[in-house]
Parts: sequence; structure tokens; C-alpha cells
Amino acid sequence: MKTSRVLLFLGLVLTGIVIYVNKCHNKQTKSQSQNQKSQQPMMVNGIVVISQSIEDNIYASGTLLANEEVEIRNEIPGRITGILFKEGNKVRKGDLLLTIYDSDLLAQLKKLQLQRDVAQKT
Repeated sequence: MKTSRVLLFLGLVLTGIVIYVNKCHNKQTKSQSQNQKSQQPMMVNGIVVISQSIEDNIYASGTLLANEEVEIRNEIPGRITGILFKEGNKVRKGDLLLTIYDSDLLAQLKKLQLQRDVAQKT
């Protein structure tokens, strides 16, 4: 029994020595291959950078709505003959903004005045 234990012990020691030598040999070959790789020139890609201006324009489609708006309608139908304000200017209450074609209204006024004068005389 003693001989079998001795043989078993020697077999384990021999296996350990073989594994150790194998690992040391692998480390040496790896370090040699790394030295060879480090001696080879490295491949490098490069890009030349040129400065240039950037436009800060934004193009978008949409609609603009005013904060305040006024709709102007005439009380009497007619043709506008003059616009007495400039767009964007402020106006005051009571300012004359537009003139309407009023020849037919003036003719009616004159007719009514004449009828009044005739009625007063009679």
C-alpha cells in the first residue's frame, strides 16, 4: 500500500510540474507575440478639420395671429374713396378713417333741404 501511495503522490507532483511548465511556456509565447505586435506600425485614420460658418436660419410654415384685431365695417354701403390713416399707426377715438363716395347722399340732402324750404314758404 505504501508503494501505491508513493506512486500516486509522484504522479500528482509530475502532473503539477507539467501544468506549471506549460503555463510558463504559454506566458512566454504571449509576451513575445505582444512584443512583435507592438513593434509593428499602427494604422491610424485622420480627418482634416476646416472651420466654417453655420447658418442659424430656421424655416417653418405656419400662421401668425395678432394679439389684438379690429374689424372695420361701414354702416352705410358704398364705395371707399379715401383711406385717411397709415397701416400700423395709432388712431384716436373720433378720428376720420375713411371717406365714402357720397355724391348721391349729398344730392338727397339737397333735395330734402329744398323740400323743407318749400314747406316753410307755403
